Amino acid sequence: MNKAMLRSEARHGLGRRRPGREAESGAAEAELVMLAPLLLVVAGLILAMARLGLARSRVEDAAGAAVSAAVVAPTASAAQSAASAAARQDLAAGGVTCTTTVVHLDLSSFRPGGEVWARVACTVSLSSAAVPGLPGSVVLAGTGAGPVDPYRNPT
Repeated sequence: MNKAMLRSEARHGLGRRRPGREAESGAAEAELVMLAPLLLVVAGLILAMARLGLARSRVEDAAGAAVSAAVVAPTASAAQSAASAAARQDLAAGGVTCTTTVVHLDLSSFRPGGEVWARVACTVSLSSAAVPGLPGSVVLAGTGAGPVDPYRNPT
């Protein structure tokens, strides 16, 4: 090496090491190893909340299906059984597995031109709805309302 090259390297800091740089070697990798489990837990929680939100939306849809089935039924007892079957079928089609499903209808104004309210409550295991292996369960509920068919023949 000639003197001009050495001076150029010295001027631009090439070929020199800063003191203490050896102590920082591998620090980024160590930080990543320490943060990776935390990032996985946060990603798992985000996934769990998204899946629970989707399941809650499916329960709301099931309440709407229950109302749709009930408002065209000829009698109150037929409305109850039709609503319950429709809600269960809608939940199954949506991929929601309920440990218990309760369909409650408010048939107080079940007459032509009246209104029917439905509330569907579904107890969902967190391991099936959110993250596999997660213990516990949560109750998801949805409501719906609709007018009774004004042209149905009440019996």
